[in-house]
Amino acid sequence: MHAGTALRYNRAIGSLTTVSAKPPSLKLWEPWSTTAIINIFITHTIIFVEVSLLNMSSITIYLTLILVALANVSNAWWGSLMSIQANPISNPYINHVYTSLIVPPAPSTQENILSLWPGLYTTGTFGQGTVQTFIMSYGDPAEACGGQIGDWCVMARYLNTSTGSMTSANMKSIGKGAPVVVEYTYNYNAGSYTQISVSNGAVLSYETAGFGVGYIFSPTVQCDGNAIGTVPAHTYVNTTIILALHDPNFNTTATINFNNANMTDMTTNDGGKTWFISEINMFEGYCGPSEPTLENPNAEPSARFNGIKENIVVPIVKNGSSELSLPRLNSSLSS
Repeated sequence: MHAGTALRYNRAIGSLTTVSAKPPSLKLWEPWSTTAIINIFITHTIIFVEVSLLNMSSITIYLTLILVALANVSNAWWGSLMSIQANPISNPYINHVYTSLIVPPAPSTQENILSLWPGLYTTGTFGQGTVQTFIMSYGDPAEACGGQIGDWCVMARYLNTSTGSMTSANMKSIGKGAPVVVEYTYNYNAGSYTQISVSNGAVLSYETAGFGVGYIFSPTVQCDGNAIGTVPAHTYVNTTIILALHDPNFNTTATINFNNANMTDMTTNDGGKTWFISEINMFEGYCGPSEPTLENPNAEPSARFNGIKENIVVPIVKNGSSELSLPRLNSSLSS
């Protein structure tokens, strides 16, 4: 995609259309609608994102995605993904996440990195970030984490999306069919999350880092460079989301989006603080450099951000000139 050009992608129908050029901006999604719409406008260094809350016309959330580390950028694609987003106006934040993945077979051949990661996006006074345990397939797992051909590498990481900096824990290898339990727990005293991954009782990776509270849980498939073509189907099971406060209507007030994925219903047995999802299914799909085109919009479910390795996401909430009260968030609000 060239600077000044744009594609419009409607997830509901899975098609791409052109839109007229305008100052570089990206309309990422409309989270309170039933249809997620993405408009992408790319410059060499900056992408702007605007998110409108359709049911709250006086409120607009602006997201700014800023490209960092220009010297080390690479092409990145998103494959299957889903997200559960707490309503930042009425819902409490996500206090704890637990999920388990049976690792699928690694691709037989590839370059660069294919990553399966259940992410928790955070926001707070000092900016935004992503808590993410990566389950990664490398072209050379021996060099990456001491594994053998066909193994995956597991690593806990926190990405500060306000600055582009990151912290990473140790990395260990696991083979196909191994269960990986991933757990994120909010630490009230530190104001950050502890993430731990375990397989068959052995700790794979552990880290406490970051700041802010979680508001979006999103299992994701990501591939960098010429990573892969077909990504195997995989399922997260026994996913548990614990909120900071009870919300008996979280299963209807939360915004849930899918791309080449689905899940079973969310249920609660304690009045809405603890929510269970039996299965989150990430379907087999394509993730890699042969992205959809206007001529062939259904070639694959991937979305490509050309030239972008990591994005910075900075939400600023506007509500006229008055501040908006977000539960347990101390984000400054500007008009």
